[in-house]
Amino acid sequence: MYWDNGYSKKMNQKISIIILNWNGYKDTAECLESLKKIKYSNYNIIVVDNGSTDGSAEKIEQNHPDVKLIQNKENLGFSEGNNIGIREALSGGADYVLLLNNDTIVEPDFLDKLVEGAERHPGFSIFGPKILYYSNRKRIWFAGGMLSGRTGRPYMLGKDQKDGENYSQIKEVDFITGCAMMVKRVVLENVGSLDPDYFADTEDVDLCVRASRKGYRSMYVADPIIYHKVSSTWGGILNPFHVYYQTRNLLLLNRKNRTARSFYLPSIWFSFGRRVIYFALTGRFGCIPALILGIYDHIKRNYGKGRNFLKK
Repeated sequence: MYWDNGYSKKMNQKISIIILNWNGYKDTAECLESLKKIKYSNYNIIVVDNGSTDGSAEKIEQNHPDVKLIQNKENLGFSEGNNIGIREALSGGADYVLLLNNDTIVEPDFLDKLVEGAERHPGFSIFGPKILYYSNRKRIWFAGGMLSGRTGRPYMLGKDQKDGENYSQIKEVDFITGCAMMVKRVVLENVGSLDPDYFADTEDVDLCVRASRKGYRSMYVADPIIYHKVSSTWGGILNPFHVYYQTRNLLLLNRKNRTARSFYLPSIWFSFGRRVIYFALTGRFGCIPALILGIYDHIKRNYGKGRNFLKK
């Protein structure tokens, strides 16, 4: 790969990679091992341990002394846990901050390609790679994210589709998933970081929507590839813990940003009616009370960390 001298300097931008760990040392260690193989040179890794109780922090400190480890005393959620890493990255002079899930594996050239895409498209400010399933590396998990104008509901392009030419082009999108989101420093300084009210889920969409209102656009970069184990921290996406936050936070997203043309009715329908029917038909009865409580807490404006019985 060739760049002229001016472009080579741009390709030396400092990237701070932030990985949030919560009782997931095995996944985090595998992610860190894959990062050791990347070709891009000007980067550092910040691991934020979110109050783990399984000895994760001690193992990371012992086995990965090259990373910056920050230990939180309690689980602050995805939003504030990452915000602590973001503040560390900005104070350390990062040009870009890359949020990366601990249950991902990266290709050796993914960061080169991601930075190249960012620097070749200066009109964009938030970037995300192609994300394939860890368990099926020919199937797409994420190829950009969009918002339904009718309901305000976020959806991922290409999800569960076979990778191919349709997903091999750069594309302007409404949002980039926090699973692998690279953000220009200027966005974080002028828009702010992740909103702690979400605690976990949908905070990435919220950041992109807020950024877009200030002229900062999001772009899916097709060339860089990572692999995602998909919600291994929560034990899968169809469990009460996830359903509660997803339901409550979708409604919060609409309340904050008016992402739906009609505010409450479509969101209530998608978050309650259709999902209740789906959970009942598929035998996931435990998800129904979690969904109801998500709506209730949104109405009562009970945000941040969820209810005790939903904690793991």
